[in-house]
Amino acid sequence: MPFIPLAMALANFAPGIIKLLTGSDKAEDVAAHVVGIAQTVTGTADGDAALAALKADPAKVLEFQQTMSAQQADMEKAYLDDVANARAMQVAALGQEDLFSKRFVYYFATAWSLFSMAFFSAVTFFPPEGFGQRIADTILGVLVSTIITGIFHYLYGSTRGSQAKSELLARAGEKA
Repeated sequence: MPFIPLAMALANFAPGIIKLLTGSDKAEDVAAHVVGIAQTVTGTADGDAALAALKADPAKVLEFQQTMSAQQADMEKAYLDDVANARAMQVAALGQEDLFSKRFVYYFATAWSLFSMAFFSAVTFFPPEGFGQRIADTILGVLVSTIITGIFHYLYGSTRGSQAKSELLARAGEKA
């Protein structure tokens, strides 16, 4: 029995389920956009009627799939434009005469890296007692999963595919 369609149907009664399934707060917005596209393609007024129209007409299904493919291509282009803007900002910074501004990203990355290594060492060789251990674990998780990862992604680049893989791994870790 396929559980995903059933869980998505149950999301009508508890929309928070969508976030659990997708790992995203924006999932409901995306779902509403998808339903809107289905309504436009089928010329219906609500999602249930759009679903019924798609089930009844294979030509409408093809049109819906083509429209969704175009939307997905637009989202990918927006993502790549965003990454290109970040890279263009760094190129502009490197072209400046002011050495601090030119090297700020590297200073920033170095400072966070040194802080992270110091924190890793401190909690490894001088572990905190009691509740402090939980706080240290939380800080370690943030350092490793966001700050250090973000620095590496910024300095060495990342692709949409690796971002999707990272999101899937994060969700798998949350379920474990």
